[in-house]
Amino acid sequence: MLIYRFPNQEITKKNGGFAKIKTFPKNGFVIQKFKGSDAYVFEEDETQNSFTFLKNQHPLCSKNDYLKAGEKLVIALQNSEVKKTVLSRIHSQTFDTSKSLELFCLIEKEYPSAFVYCFSDSILGTWLGASPEILLTKEKDIFQTTALASTKNADDQSPWNEKEKKEQ
Repeated sequence: MLIYRFPNQEITKKNGGFAKIKTFPKNGFVIQKFKGSDAYVFEEDETQNSFTFLKNQHPLCSKNDYLKAGEKLVIALQNSEVKKTVLSRIHSQTFDTSKSLELFCLIEKEYPSAFVYCFSDSILGTWLGASPEILLTKEKDIFQTTALASTKNADDQSPWNEKEKKEQ
């Protein structure tokens, strides 16, 4: 299942799933984790219309381990071993999966100028998100992507400054 909405447009909903691809299609909804990793394109199929939830595949980090990692990071910054970094950890909580569509609708209404998506597949699991930034642009046969390292207010339509460009 795939549900998405481009900024300030109508919601699109399609039934189907993702299939691994070797070459990118001219059109389509494509998912790829990193350059060089497997890529998947959404294929419509009216018989596939449910959500699939995979068991959490990421190890959870205790508060104590997270604080220790933070201490190591501070030392690395003080020693100029790294210039800039983001320390994060997964926060896990139970969720009534039958309310996935309701959650998508809440996010969609909260962020009208963002690209909002929800997709579910037996291989990839279920993902839900919103991004105020352009993820991929195409001009002729050239694709360009933007790393989401900078943060930008959802209502901010101004171009990036030099600092933000450098971080990409």
